[in-house]
Amino acid sequence: MRLKDDTYASAAGFSTFRKHYMPEEGVPIQGIAVFVHGLGDHGSRYGRVLERFVQRGVYCIAPDLPGHGRSEGKRGFIPSMDAVHSIIGENLAYLRSLHSDVPAGILGHSMGGFLALDHVSRNPDGIHFCWASSPLIDASGHRGKVMQTAARLLSRLAPAFSIHNGIRSGACKRDPERILETENDPLMHRRLSMRLGQQLLNATAQLQDTVAGMSPELRLLITHGSDDTICPTALSQTLFPMLPAKQKRYALLDGLLHEPFNDIGRDAFYHELNSWLDTTITHSIARHRLVID
Repeated sequence: MRLKDDTYASAAGFSTFRKHYMPEEGVPIQGIAVFVHGLGDHGSRYGRVLERFVQRGVYCIAPDLPGHGRSEGKRGFIPSMDAVHSIIGENLAYLRSLHSDVPAGILGHSMGGFLALDHVSRNPDGIHFCWASSPLIDASGHRGKVMQTAARLLSRLAPAFSIHNGIRSGACKRDPERILETENDPLMHRRLSMRLGQQLLNATAQLQDTVAGMSPELRLLITHGSDDTICPTALSQTLFPMLPAKQKRYALLDGLLHEPFNDIGRDAFYHELNSWLDTTITHSIARHRLVID
């Protein structure tokens, strides 16, 4: 797998860093995909997972969202969901400018898993596959109306003001080496701005309606650890039957936490991902060529 870093000026007004994960020289590009990271996260942390896509000829780009990783902005502050969808769309357009004749996908974890589902539902044309890992489905966390009203008020009065998001590395995985790796990563942060919190509250509240726009032809995988306390599996399991995609799979990973790809017992996760990829990439390539011909 070849790696490349670059930075570009997004239409959202931010200097945006992105990591390229590319097949080795001479390996045909069989697909393209944009990966969306989670809250406080960054795209350079996902090489182990995205390598599975790259091994099958999929060229992946993982941009750091505003206020995250090596991109511009106050930590944890994203001005709007439109800014995020603009960045996803820009990176997909960039990949299409290089490889227009292959299937395209959107991938994401946690908050990024929600954003992946949201994006493919709002922009269904020309997107052939999607993987959502441990997706955020309800950002309210069952907080009461008083707390939600306070969040709305602070979002208007102090949109960039941030609080600790309450997530601990040990709640995401149990592998001591992977926990230490995250805790020592200078690009990780635990900040959530009032504006981003309110944007996620609004967007996830609309998700059941939004997913109606998803293409029935989309090939979809949702993976979720059964013991995830960050984004409870019950919510993604409830949403799953509502998703219009005909070729969809829900993989409930017994005993695994929020980051099943970093948890003890991650072989079960990789078995599900590899199996889905082998079927999906082959099918998407064949179908895409049929449409072109």
